[in-house]
Amino acid sequence: KFDALTLLHVLEHLEKPAELLLELTRSNLNEKALIVIEVPNFNSWQSKIAGRKWMHLDVKHHVSHFTSEQLEKLEIQGNFQLIRTHYFSIHLGVLGMAAAVLNKFGYSGNIIEDLKERKKKILVSIGLILPLAFILEAIAVFLKGGGVCRKYFQKN
Repeated sequence: KFDALTLLHVLEHLEKPAELLLELTRSNLNEKALIVIEVPNFNSWQSKIAGRKWMHLDVKHHVSHFTSEQLEKLEIQGNFQLIRTHYFSIHLGVLGMAAAVLNKFGYSGNIIEDLKERKKKILVSIGLILPLAFILEAIAVFLKGGGVCRKYFQKN
């Protein structure tokens, strides 16, 4: 049995995430075990800014989407107490916000793939938009609208 379970950007890839969660938590965790779950936040500012072009609506890979409230309800069914929620991530928060803002100016690529391929146009664009993206994401995080939702639960 384990004292901790982390599911960072796993649940959004599953058609039946509640079933996996139940299976993992049913008999694999010690008393007072900690679970950390992080998923893209469907209620994020970047989701609202980018709309249908939001980078986490990646239908090839992301088949489930969560708001903070949905994630909490999903986990509470397994007899866990919520102890903390965070909404900040450098790479998926700030970079996701940069992609959302760039989408408003016509960008339609995959920002992560474009960065991996070191495409100059996207590197310059991100360099210019990053300060604004950081400020927007910081405000969004403060207002619980950051690009990701990370929840910490403890077994009852």
